[in-house]
Amino acid sequence: MAYFLRRESDGAGSSGPLSAIVKGKFLEYHAEPRVGYCLRVGPLCIGGKVEAYETDEITDILVKVRNYVRFSTATSIYEWWEK
Repeated sequence: MAYFLRRESDGAGSSGPLSAIVKGKFLEYHAEPRVGYCLRVGPLCIGGKVEAYETDEITDILVKVRNYVRFSTATSIYEWWEK
């Protein structure tokens, strides 16, 4: 399974087998975007170090349809999907 994340304003983001929600020390893998959490998407690990794109805290879910979520943070709008 692969996950994709793209920021609407400039296309920044990442893709890979990692999609995790993060809040403090809490980390849930294979997760969809959820309000109140940051989202991390990318490769699982490169040389023992996680190289993934992480959003700011999600403030609103704008669209949620099957394997696609459009959401916002305080400063950006993102699209997330899985294939």
